[in-house]
This record gives sequence, C-alpha cells and structure tokens, in this order.
Amino acid sequence: MPDYPANNPAGRVRNQPENNQRESSKPSFWDERYRAHERLFGEAPDPFLADALRQLPRAPSVIDVGGGDGRNTLAEVAACEGTLTVLDFATSALDTAAACAAQEQLPFAALHADVRAWQPRKTYDAAVIAFVQLLPAERKQMYKCLRKAVRPGGHIIGLWFRGDHANDAYDRIGPSKPDRYVVPGELQEAFARDTIRQCAAVDRRVQQGPVLRGHAALIQLHAIREA
Repeated sequence: MPDYPANNPAGRVRNQPENNQRESSKPSFWDERYRAHERLFGEAPDPFLADALRQLPRAPSVIDVGGGDGRNTLAEVAACEGTLTVLDFATSALDTAAACAAQEQLPFAALHADVRAWQPRKTYDAAVIAFVQLLPAERKQMYKCLRKAVRPGGHIIGLWFRGDHANDAYDRIGPSKPDRYVVPGELQEAFARDTIRQCAAVDRRVQQGPVLRGHAALIQLHAIREA
C-alpha cells in the first residue's frame, strides 16, 4: 500500500465498509469531528509516548497507526530529525498533520487507510499506536501488523485503555464496550518473541485536548522486535 499525500484523492480508503457499523467506526464521523474542533485531542503528546520516542535512534522512520492529526508523534519525531508517516482514515486529520509537519519542516507522509484493513508494505524504525479501539479479532491482527511494520530491532510503542477502566473509580472516557479494552495477557502473547521493555498496567490522568481527559486505567507497551 503506497503512502499518499493527505490531499490526494487517489489515497481514498479501501476495503472500508460503511454499513452495519457504529457511527464512531466510520471515517465520516471522525472527519466531521476533526473539522469541527481545531486540534481535537490537543497538541501535546502523551508523556509515556513522548518518553518512548525519545529513546529512538537519531533520524528514525516512524509510523503513527491511527494517529489522527499526529499529536502524539509530530513534535518528538521532528526533535530527533526523523521522518513520520501517519496512518488514519480521517482525511481532515491527515490534512492537519501534514500542515503541522510542514511547519516543523518534518519529512512527512500521510497514509489514508483504515487500520482494520491495513497491511504494511514497508518497514520502519518504530510503530506507534495510541487509544485505537478495536474488537478482539481486530486487535490480534493489528499486533501482527505492528510487528510486520517494524524492522528487527525496531520499536513497537502502544497505549490503550484496559478492562479496569470500566469501574466507577475512573472517568467516563474511552471505550463504551468491554470488548474494546486491552488486557496485559494478550500483549504478552502477541509479542512473546520480542523483548518487552515495558508492558505495564498504569492508573493515571490522560490529558489530550478537550475530548480525552480524565483519570484512566491504561496499559503501556514498549517492545523491541526480534527477528
């Protein structure tokens, strides 16, 4: 699958069914939200993701999977003089990411695709995924794609809501359905062949713009892909 500019109509989503889906699983839902809010999820990266990105070698190639407008990767990848690809199915988010990358003079590619249909065609030094809500079978496929997307020795960096978040002790942000939560065991199994630097259940505050903020039950992953 080639990398398309964010404004290239040839880069329209493929294999993206619009029927029989909840609204929040459709590109049109997210396009409207990104158009209605300037930097929908804010501009600052999540601190865990930012710290993990600072551990990359100089001038890395990074793909941000389901990365929206690139809020979690743009600044850190620019700081280490890397190159960034953002994959998302919302064209308005990719347009914002491209504009921000241009301001940072960051080499950038927009990959307009649905994460559920994406198959990596090239490898990167790191793959980042944050707060992407998938069903169990979709997550299993995604973990395979993340491994396929990074070279041996490359970094897989992920952040999700875990099952405990459904408890009343946490703020009502994130998934509304229990099958969208990630459990540590599935990550340990998916990346069993790799070196796991961190796979930790963490309770902390999330603050990503006006939409995604509050006390949350999270799971943080930083793995190094083995051959």
